[in-house]
Amino acid sequence: AVSFRAEKRDGSVEPLKSAVEHRDPMTQLLAAEGLAKAGNADGIQVLMSAVEMMEDLELRRRAVLALGYLADDRALDQLLKLVTHDAHALQDAAAEAIGHMGHDSEHKEKIFKILKSLVAREGSAGARALVGLRHLNVPEGWDLIREQAKRNAYTPMQSTSREQLGYDTTDATKDLLIELLEQSDEVSRIGLLAASRRCFGMKSIVPDVACLKGRSKHLYELDITDLECLNRVCEHATPEQGFELINRCPRRARTTLANHLLALDPLPVTEALTALGDPDAKTVNLAAHVVGRAADKKTAKECTAALENWIDKYQSTCEHLKLQNKKESVEFEDQQPTLQRLIWAAGRVGGSEKRLVEMVLNHEPDFYFSGIRRAAMEALKGGKLSAADAKRLPELLEDYDPQIRDGASQLLLAQKKSNQETVAQALLADRRPFDRLAADGQFESSKTFQTAAASAHYQPRALPHLIANNDHKTLAAVAADDSLDLPSRLGAIEGLAKMTDKAAEKALVKIGKDESVDESLRKAAWRGLRRSKRKKELAKT
Repeated sequence: AVSFRAEKRDGSVEPLKSAVEHRDPMTQLLAAEGLAKAGNADGIQVLMSAVEMMEDLELRRRAVLALGYLADDRALDQLLKLVTHDAHALQDAAAEAIGHMGHDSEHKEKIFKILKSLVAREGSAGARALVGLRHLNVPEGWDLIREQAKRNAYTPMQSTSREQLGYDTTDATKDLLIELLEQSDEVSRIGLLAASRRCFGMKSIVPDVACLKGRSKHLYELDITDLECLNRVCEHATPEQGFELINRCPRRARTTLANHLLALDPLPVTEALTALGDPDAKTVNLAAHVVGRAADKKTAKECTAALENWIDKYQSTCEHLKLQNKKESVEFEDQQPTLQRLIWAAGRVGGSEKRLVEMVLNHEPDFYFSGIRRAAMEALKGGKLSAADAKRLPELLEDYDPQIRDGASQLLLAQKKSNQETVAQALLADRRPFDRLAADGQFESSKTFQTAAASAHYQPRALPHLIANNDHKTLAAVAADDSLDLPSRLGAIEGLAKMTDKAAEKALVKIGKDESVDESLRKAAWRGLRRSKRKKELAKT
């Protein structure tokens, strides 16, 4: 404890000096070791004697290492004797310790040659010689360490050399650490990550980013190291680093990283605009999401430029797929959601309405562009169309895609009230969009319903509206029209019966008494009249 305080906390070494004189050899050794680590040479004789006289090999090794910490020239000959004796049990420890002796010493060149020869022979002594080269701290020594760190074989030489890289802060070592981290596997990345954090500093997230990049193809759940790196990145990374990493990290981490960027306040719009020019699809997808959520009109120019760029890329990919008679590829699966996100963002910030209208109109029918057309139509709903663009919408009311027809009808109705009749006529055959728009009160004019009431095919859409508006005149005229087919006239009679209105009942009585009318129609009129009266009676009770 006293040794630790002396080394790490600048504590007093006086108790250790006193302990060096103790009669117990073990106590003397521990005190001398503590003094050596604190840079005090008062225990050097104890250490040099322990190397030769102690019985326990581990204690002798500790004494050799302590002499290395002390780096006193008085121990140089003894350490040289040990390190050059290939059969000596303390050669490994001496190879590490002697590196301290050569730092800022006239013996530096001699010690370097000895350590270099040990590294060349590898083995356990070669591994500890790498540690000695780290303490020697000469450029040639770091070259040897980096050379050993590049090895692919899992050997003590490789692991020891990579550990030493953490103590060198030169650009060459930093670049190598990043390279190794991006190529690391499960076995080596933990040691590399520790060395990189020591090299770059604990506050730097460069090692964490590199470690995540090295796991970009990882398909399974994130392990503890992945989660640790991801948490550090989310906590300390700049938005630029986040956009750079989004498609170069494990797939399981992408959602977390994207959610972190989207949760920033304020949103990193400036960085997102830069990321829109990235060639990677997922990076652009996230950037477009940020730009779209911000909905800043000032970003319209950059958003439109990115949209045009990815439309060209997507068209090129689709043409290639058509030539190969394929329906999908990796590029297609990445580019389609990215283009859809850009379309959404363009709709939010505005300025691309003309291009979006062209996208909807110019790809009919096209399997590859069906999702793109729908995204463009959704984006148009939130923007303002020019008069020229609005004139092109009516042709979409007969599009093969029901979502396109529905979107075009909503845009036309929002554009001008005078478009009601055009939309209603076009949607009579589309039950769901027609019923929804009618229920929302979008069709105020009854002209379309009056025309549709004369056709059994369109009556399911027209009759509810006519009944709700109590338009008995139209239904009575349809029921009395001899030129119409029997099902259409029967439908009109049923509609009159649903109204429970005096005028509608009079129309039913008139049809029932008219002997020139087909008997089935007359019977239907009387049945409808009875139902109408019963319904009125029930309403009273």
